[in-house]
Amino acid sequence: MQESLKKYENRPSFENTDAYADEYLSLHLPSLGLNHLPLDLSLATHIERLMLQENELVDLPEFMTALFNLTKLVLDRNKFTEIPAIVEQLTTLKLLDMNSLELTEISDSIGRLTALIELGFEQNKITGLSAELSKLTQLRTFSIIYNSVPCLPAGLTVLTNLELLCLHSNRFSEFPAGITSFSRLTKLTISDNFFKKELPNEISRLTTLIELHLDNTGLTTIPTEISLMTQLTTLYINANPFSDLPCNFTNLQKLEDLDISDLQFTYDGLERVFHLQNLTSLLASNIFSKQTKLHPVPASISRLTKLGKMTFGKNGIEVLPKEFFMLTSLHLLHLVENEIREIPPEISMLTKYAEKTTFPFMA
Repeated sequence: MQESLKKYENRPSFENTDAYADEYLSLHLPSLGLNHLPLDLSLATHIERLMLQENELVDLPEFMTALFNLTKLVLDRNKFTEIPAIVEQLTTLKLLDMNSLELTEISDSIGRLTALIELGFEQNKITGLSAELSKLTQLRTFSIIYNSVPCLPAGLTVLTNLELLCLHSNRFSEFPAGITSFSRLTKLTISDNFFKKELPNEISRLTTLIELHLDNTGLTTIPTEISLMTQLTTLYINANPFSDLPCNFTNLQKLEDLDISDLQFTYDGLERVFHLQNLTSLLASNIFSKQTKLHPVPASISRLTKLGKMTFGKNGIEVLPKEFFMLTSLHLLHLVENEIREIPPEISMLTKYAEKTTFPFMA
């Protein structure tokens, strides 16, 4: 620890170089078993980034205020049960990482850190959010995954600079209406919550959204307004109880990564998927039961000429159409637990490209 701090006593004068930034503006003290910080740390007043992850810290000392240039503070995997009182005085912070701790709430003091751009409270035991978060108007990234949060405070609609919002694995019972106010949002994950209501039509306002995760949320329909989100490249809607896609789903022509696994699909819905010609990854296992069976596989699958990854297991498929073998961009193909009784010789057109191919009777 002392050796880590000595380098700050006679630092070089090349402040504008990358070497200076990496070596003298950052202090890394991870995985050292620290249960307190030594007073010597207060001498490192010029550091901008302090990484203290995976230690035994339960609080932070008052002398931390001497670090008046600090912009990044990483505290994950320590023993904190609340936000240390001194943190509210570190008003220069732009990034605060308090993931994987034992926090049960986010205190109102968080509202004093108005310079924050990135904030993480992942994998805690948080049951509610402070309305003071609305004061963090510079925030671009906010993640509270794996907590027990049931709703977002109404005032958060002012956080119009948000670009990445991660809410999955909480206790939301409906899609938070305020999210549609985040006009710059590019990524939203809200999977593994259970909605009692459907998606609001206003979701179409998220026209800048590139990545959307709605898997395992209990949705019974997908609104037609989703077709207006034409910048989407990644969409996960798997493990939901709905059985079809809106007719205008084909408008999402920028989609590259689509997961529709564990749905109960119709042929019309699958035809719409096969019209998305820029798909590079399609996860579509268990979308037809043994009773309904996907037979025959629509010939329109040949449109997916850019497809590199495909899972198509548990669909009751008996025969692969000749059009299937036109997908020569495939490098990963899973067809397990179907009813294909023999592998057609044309499969060699695919396997010479594939890194991994699994068939109904292959492990």
